[in-house]
Amino acid sequence: MATDRALGSVIYALNLIRMQPEFSFRKLIPTEDADLAAAFVNDFAPDHSTDGRDLQRSWSLDSGRGVTERIIATLDSRPVGYLGLHENVHTDEPGVFEISLRVMNRDLSLWPSLFDQFMEQKVMVHGPQKVQIWLRTTQPTLTETVRARGFTFEQSNAFSSLNPQEFDDTPFLLQIEKAKGGGFVLRTVKDLMTESESWLKEIYDSTMEVWRDVPMPTPFVPEPIEEFEQYLREFDDEWPTSWTAVSGSKIVGIAAIYPNKVDRTLAHTGLTGVLRSHRRLGIATWLKVNAIMQAREMGVVRLLTDNEENNPMLGLNGALGFRRDYEGICWGKRFSSGE
Repeated sequence: MATDRALGSVIYALNLIRMQPEFSFRKLIPTEDADLAAAFVNDFAPDHSTDGRDLQRSWSLDSGRGVTERIIATLDSRPVGYLGLHENVHTDEPGVFEISLRVMNRDLSLWPSLFDQFMEQKVMVHGPQKVQIWLRTTQPTLTETVRARGFTFEQSNAFSSLNPQEFDDTPFLLQIEKAKGGGFVLRTVKDLMTESESWLKEIYDSTMEVWRDVPMPTPFVPEPIEEFEQYLREFDDEWPTSWTAVSGSKIVGIAAIYPNKVDRTLAHTGLTGVLRSHRRLGIATWLKVNAIMQAREMGVVRLLTDNEENNPMLGLNGALGFRRDYEGICWGKRFSSGE
């Protein structure tokens, strides 16, 4: 009897395997698939919407260091997902891969099977020592999928937003005056680069120093200045909304607004940071308030930001009026060399 039950369980499991949809994977063609990839991004995460042109610009910046693959998944010839994997080259830890799987919300039920086949056919062939994936708490089924496959919690980032049209800067004016009294001025990257391209090295140095203090699941290693410059020049349309706090010839703080290319009422603000030598002088508050006021002028009604749970900037954002929407969670799994 026990043998019959065991046999029945095996047959049931085999039938389940046979019932799984069989996906096909093909390499994404940037000139042909950019709009399709954008459609998957926009449906999967509408507050991070983008367009095909912006995706192509990002793809053009591939450094050639490490493995990067972008894939379109199909089911019975129907595109069902935009998938990506890239080897993290900004850390000293070898063999770390970050993956993403974006599908239409109507196809979320396919995500677990798609995840399994993507891991088996496209990810594990590179012999990763660790695989990471970021998921939002608004899609719990996806979280359940990776946890059931041995992925564990690594980091939580709180995503928060406010309406700049309703923002009142009055409570922060004293802190801003304090920063101004220290001899600091706010200047855009466009202003600096127009004045002299010699600012490039200072922009790079200050940005890398701020990045070093950003909590990450794997320790950060600065990118080469050549790659930084390539990004800066490719996205020169962001210069007018990328701000620096300057003292003489030194940049002591940075912040940026990233207007959404699809929905002009939506924008992100991020990478706000002040060098350790110049903290507690009101500079971060000034940069943040300045970003919110610029977003107001741009007609933004939802300004988003994200911070790691223990990052002090989360407290400043709360004081400014940002309210939590959801969490982005990084899940990771280590693999032995034999797997």
